[in-house]
Amino acid sequence: MFSLMIVLVILLATINLFLVFRLCSLSFWVADLSKRIEENVYEETNSLIGLKTSNKTIMRLNREVNKSLTLLNRERLMFQTKNNELKDTIANISHDLRTPLTAILGYVDLMEEERDMKKIKSYLSIIRERADTMVSLTNELFTYSYSANKEQYDKKSLVNLASVLEESLASLYCQLKKRSIDVNVSLPEGKVERKLNLLKLRRVFDNIIFNALKYSEGKLRIVLKSNGEIVFSNTASKLDKVTVEQLFSRFFTVETASSSHGLGLSIAKELTENMGGTIRADYNNGSLFIYLFFPF
Repeated sequence: MFSLMIVLVILLATINLFLVFRLCSLSFWVADLSKRIEENVYEETNSLIGLKTSNKTIMRLNREVNKSLTLLNRERLMFQTKNNELKDTIANISHDLRTPLTAILGYVDLMEEERDMKKIKSYLSIIRERADTMVSLTNELFTYSYSANKEQYDKKSLVNLASVLEESLASLYCQLKKRSIDVNVSLPEGKVERKLNLLKLRRVFDNIIFNALKYSEGKLRIVLKSNGEIVFSNTASKLDKVTVEQLFSRFFTVETASSSHGLGLSIAKELTENMGGTIRADYNNGSLFIYLFFPF
């Protein structure tokens, strides 16, 4: 009996020592892992953690930590990219706003010294044009600030593509008429409905039509197909295939005119893709074709 008790005491002592050793080992590896996580996060090393141990629990924990670090590094890279894009955007905005504003101030100074009413009216016309440019740019930038935030414009509803298209054409009717642009619209017999965000869709249509308004040479044709594809086409001799490939690039403009700020089609592309659609451009026989598609 006494011998059995001694054996049990020795066995319990051995188990206790094993558990203490195990606990100390776990504490060491957890402390080492914690230190490496802190270095990775705060020093932004973008590297994964590799522990050399045979402890399966620690290795499993290491793998889970590396999964989280991979996601963190990916989010960090996206943030840095967006931050760089924001800096570039601000630089372009500053330039694009300063140009028309400087012109406005210059013509205001000329008006203060001018007595000829014809010249004053001419200056006012230029000031109005520059002011319209600033309003247009401000509106586009306001839209871009929302389109860049994926949490905005999340509400979706069943919308009739033809109805929204007609609304966009109606809102720009006076400008199209002023430019003597002949608009031809072809619609299918039945309704073409998609579950989309109405505000985003309207902005996409507005930006594409406004682009045609600036560069079309007299004709704009719009075809809405029953499968959800919309084709916008207009004559544009100033374009070529190389130029068309850059149309959706931010701040790219066909002309260097101060009224061309190059955000419209870039925003249209981002909003379209955000709604699950696709948009592309092609150039054939002196005409620009923009293909917009929203699947079921």
